Amino acid sequence: MDRNDTTLRPLRTLSEEDTAAIYAALMATPPKPARDWRDFAPKEHYTELQPFPPDDPLAGAWETYRREVGRLLDEGHAGKFVLIHGSEVIGTWATFSDARSEGERRFPGEPVLAYEVLEYHPVLRLGRAAAWLR
Repeated sequence: MDRNDTTLRPLRTLSEEDTAAIYAALMATPPKPARDWRDFAPKEHYTELQPFPPDDPLAGAWETYRREVGRLLDEGHAGKFVLIHGSEVIGTWATFSDARSEGERRFPGEPVLAYEVLEYHPVLRLGRAAAWLR
């Protein structure tokens, strides 16, 4: 082979069995789980959640969540979405949209809280954006 020849040639041709074995090994490898911003955000334990301002329309529902989240976690509802109206826990749903739709159906025009039941909650730090949002 000429040293200046830059043509790539396979070292050897794979048999069908080798190709099938490599493909099977690749397919047996579980995919990496999808990650989102919550994987990187600082977190606080549910026992450290802060109250909403008293004039917020969802302040009562948030207080109910803060009071009930420990029980919901103990009952195995982690990762589900709880629907709260005032001081009443309505139930839990698999998705946010299901919980929110049920809230809109049962309490049209009223404030309801649909929130994911979590042991550790992501902490949002807005910085300068907070002044802009006011």
